[in-house]
Amino acid sequence: MSGEAGSADDGPSFSLEDLSALLDGRLKKKPKRQHRRRRRENADRNAKCGGVNTAGAANFTRRGGVKGKGNGNGPLTLPSLTGSRSGSGGGNRYGKWIEITSRSGPVTGLYYAPPRNAKVRGLVVCAPGSGGGLGPGLDAHPSKLSWYNSKLGEGGLFARLGLELSLGRNVDWTYRDKEPPPDGANGGVGTGSAAGDGSGGGRFACVQMDYTTVPKWNLYRKDVLGSAVSNLIAVVDWLQETHQKPNEPELKVILVGFSFGGPTVLAAVPRISRKRLAGVACLAGSSRGGANYVKSKLDSDRGLRAAGKKGVPVLVVHGSHDVNVDPKVGQHHFDVASEPKRFVWLIGADHMMPARRDHAYKELKQWVLAVFETSQPSAAVAADLLNGTVEWGEPIHAEVKLPKARGPSTKKSQHALAGILGYSEG
Repeated sequence: MSGEAGSADDGPSFSLEDLSALLDGRLKKKPKRQHRRRRRENADRNAKCGGVNTAGAANFTRRGGVKGKGNGNGPLTLPSLTGSRSGSGGGNRYGKWIEITSRSGPVTGLYYAPPRNAKVRGLVVCAPGSGGGLGPGLDAHPSKLSWYNSKLGEGGLFARLGLELSLGRNVDWTYRDKEPPPDGANGGVGTGSAAGDGSGGGRFACVQMDYTTVPKWNLYRKDVLGSAVSNLIAVVDWLQETHQKPNEPELKVILVGFSFGGPTVLAAVPRISRKRLAGVACLAGSSRGGANYVKSKLDSDRGLRAAGKKGVPVLVVHGSHDVNVDPKVGQHHFDVASEPKRFVWLIGADHMMPARRDHAYKELKQWVLAVFETSQPSAAVAADLLNGTVEWGEPIHAEVKLPKARGPSTKKSQHALAGILGYSEG
């Protein structure tokens, strides 16, 4: 065999330029492969959903306006939530997998629809943390949205909220009925106490969304937050397009964000008109600020001030032992917000809040119902639930050691949260 470079025995030779071009080509194709993989995962997940209705998945595009099709919303199956389970799985649970096309790419989510003939009173969109998935309340973190149909997904605040508000039924943390389903054993819809019951006989349409780009390792980039906000706005538009009826008052939406979902919903507040926005809630929400976020109009304080100008109620929930987002961040959000505002202090709760999820859920649900109750005769009672500070849990005197703040340095910043864990200036 000849030792000369480029001989026939040595096979084809490649220059550094050829290798660089080859790698560049592969890198350019990577996002496409990721989108294909996500579509395959969604298809596999839908195939495993059993009785979960997946017909008519959403194809909704928002480019400078509301375009595209709705979800082909036909009658949804209302299974008894007390149904038996097989093996270690959670059984088939009420809900619908959807995929909505936003400017940033496909947005997957769990859609909790009211019964077909029920009056839709309001809309709720829940945004998860940086790991995506099912949000707070679970013992495991991060979680996956596909866990909803398994025992791993039990204990989620967002899933329980979506089930109870949409069906008007009380469920437990395994998402089973606490009492026999009203008006029939096959999951008929009644007017029991599950709606609060300040719902006036109406129900709520809820979406528990995920992100196109799960920002687990890119938490502090403003383009990642911008993508998440685009996802959220697309979900809001889809819900309103799906449920808004002609010649009726415009349906309003409540935005609920957990962890990274906090700055996501706050950045979306100025982008949603007052006649469409009902309230905004931050559960262990982190915060964004500084020149980069201010210039991009994505800073959290701007969203809180916008909520105040629009008269939108704000709810802040935070645990005293949160080592992911410093409790000072929650206190800052409450201080910047204008009334009506409410702060819920969960003593002993960590970031996911499993130790205080009963209290967290109670406060969240009654606040959501109170927001939509302000136009009813019991408005005075509702107003009490929209304001003030409340503590849950016995005092714990053990010192909490917080890790050092992550992300870009904010040493030169004049912001009140500079150097605090859970705050970033991008």
